[in-house]
Amino acid sequence: LGRDTSIARGVFLEMFFTAQLVFVVLMLAAEKSRDTFLASIGIGLALFVALIPGVFVTSGSLNPARSFGCAVAGTSFPRYHWIYWVGPALGALLA
Repeated sequence: LGRDTSIARGVFLEMFFTAQLVFVVLMLAAEKSRDTFLASIGIGLALFVALIPGVFVTSGSLNPARSFGCAVAGTSFPRYHWIYWVGPALGALLA
């Protein structure tokens, strides 16, 4: 988490960014149509829009496995690591 970021704000932002990404994936790639080949552009833009502000506030995880790998490989295991599991799970449920 960023220095000025509270735990509640971190959970909310991880949830919001994940919900936004999952919603875009569901809307663009869930059904096959002639326009599905453009879905990758929309999904890439959604990921970009989620990660740019997320990097400065919560380190922009959106993926619990990525956060877990960094925490295990790093020198410290942060006490707020659970945010990166709860936030994306709630975001997926919200979408």
